[in-house]
Amino acid sequence: MRAAQERIAALAGVGTAADDKVRVTWAAATGLDQLHLDPRAMRMPSQELAAAIKQAITAAMTDLRRKTAEVMKEEAGVDAGNSTAAIQDLQDAFNSQMSEVNARVDQARRAMEQALRP
Repeated sequence: MRAAQERIAALAGVGTAADDKVRVTWAAATGLDQLHLDPRAMRMPSQELAAAIKQAITAAMTDLRRKTAEVMKEEAGVDAGNSTAAIQDLQDAFNSQMSEVNARVDQARRAMEQALRP
């Protein structure tokens, strides 16, 4: 599970539009990571440029979903493309693990505070 989470956090999808004049990288961790506009894109009418940016973002997000599904299948044996419930189960398990980790961190913090009191 951790390996899948780490790999997914490091993923990024790439999308292009307008004959590669617009290129977008969408990262799992940060969302819109890079937006590259070829100088020729600046000559496009604003509505066309806006549509091309939107198209590139959509393509990048689709690429990221595809890569995420591949990681899920490799690491957890889950065919994410066919199993929304399985993805939800994995996310619930992750959230449960994080809650447990947070509880342990809080417990350790309280113990340290208590030990440091005069």
